[in-house]
Amino acid sequence: MKKLTPTQKNIYEPLTRPFTMIRALPLKNKYYKQMKKIVLLLLLIPIICWSQNEKKITKRGISPSSGVLYNIVNQNEQNDATWLQWPHQYQYGAIYCKRLDNIWVEVTSALSSNEKVNIIAYDENEKSKISNLLKVANVSMANVSFKIMQTDDFWIGDSGPIFARDKNGLLLAQDYGFNGWGKRQKFINCDQIPSKIANDQNIALLDLNASLTFEGTAIQSNGNGTIIATKSSILNNNRNLGKTQSQIEQTLKKNLGASNFIWLKGTSNADNTDFHIDSFLRIANDSLIVTMEDEDLREWKVPDSDIDIINNATTEIGRPFTYIKLPLSSKPVITAYGKNLGYRGSYLNYHVTNTLVFVPNFVDANDVVANEIIQKIYPDKKVVGIDIRNLYTNGASLSNILKNQPKKVLEELIK
Repeated sequence: MKKLTPTQKNIYEPLTRPFTMIRALPLKNKYYKQMKKIVLLLLLIPIICWSQNEKKITKRGISPSSGVLYNIVNQNEQNDATWLQWPHQYQYGAIYCKRLDNIWVEVTSALSSNEKVNIIAYDENEKSKISNLLKVANVSMANVSFKIMQTDDFWIGDSGPIFARDKNGLLLAQDYGFNGWGKRQKFINCDQIPSKIANDQNIALLDLNASLTFEGTAIQSNGNGTIIATKSSILNNNRNLGKTQSQIEQTLKKNLGASNFIWLKGTSNADNTDFHIDSFLRIANDSLIVTMEDEDLREWKVPDSDIDIINNATTEIGRPFTYIKLPLSSKPVITAYGKNLGYRGSYLNYHVTNTLVFVPNFVDANDVVANEIIQKIYPDKKVVGIDIRNLYTNGASLSNILKNQPKKVLEELIK
């Protein structure tokens, strides 16, 4: 007989009490048999219903909701590769890029030891420069591949494809509109990256440019139907002029399997993303939110009404989320070249791969604290702290510069 889960036991045990009382009745009692049948039927209903719920929330790639064509890939799936867009001089100049090169070298070095890395270089000259940087750092090139694609920027976490699965669990790349965070930056080249990656990797592409414009790190999902995002970013007229919240939700439901929308107000113009969620909140697994203490959220300009929503959030099946809180850096971030940015650093923009968790570090006393907390969240992976102070100048972090490419077919389907 299949063992009951603890939650099933909580449902089952109280209902067995009346049955125990019935057994105590004299066997000749004329109501005994009828009452026994009724109680047995009542016992079966919640157990059957719970069993169905468990199937709905654990089977990846297949949504229980009607009107859903695809489900967003769960962030904890195994990946085929990790993508990076290397900074180049054509937008911000050579000096700025040189200040960033070491971050990309460190990330590539850590990844390439046992994971595949796909590096997007702007042209052959940039590829040669990157190769020399990696060679000098003694980075193994066995798992590194170069892709020549013209880009405007390096935020592939925002402009890259959103990966999802169809009803059979097969992978496809979804290409949403990207317009440089509300036309703040150049974007024509980066808007083409999803289709170029899909073509390079022979992955089916779903063109959704006309349906919705948003960036990858603007949403957090647990892969089961819950999505958390800020209205200030996705519902902003600088991205989706004329589209209603209902229309946007229908698009996300149909193409990402979203059924439980947790909308935060956000703060427009607080940064160049209009307040992406990933800088102050992450969904780590089915029911765990990683965020900040309330006072740090307020310092981060999160409205009080949003803090209340965060602290009372529930999953798609109505369960309250559990919470783990990360600190901000203990002092304002100062770049390696001496510029005081005037604001403290967030550790929430970490990035998870098959074996590693890259965590933003700021040469700060709280680096160790944040690294240790995140290590406990992902005990089967190795935390790697990366000094991102120079990257933080324009608000970018590790979740913005990395993009995971999941396996084409789910391992559970292969088995």
